[in-house]
Amino acid sequence: MLKVILYFNKKVREAIANGAPLTRILRLPVREDIARMKIVPYDKIKDTVEDVMRKIDEQITSLVKSQKVVVV
Repeated sequence: MLKVILYFNKKVREAIANGAPLTRILRLPVREDIARMKIVPYDKIKDTVEDVMRKIDEQITSLVKSQKVVVV
């Protein structure tokens, strides 16, 4: 779970540095997925981590594109 939180933090910082508004980032649905990870059974954690990280990429990329901002 920590890996996902740190990954989200990295992507958020990149997006903000390139002009994405924090208010829009805080409304991303993936934040709820991250919070729900604490109740995921141990045997499903690997798949969940991969899925949530993919969602982070998709949602932040979509947000950045809608803001016409480039994330490095």
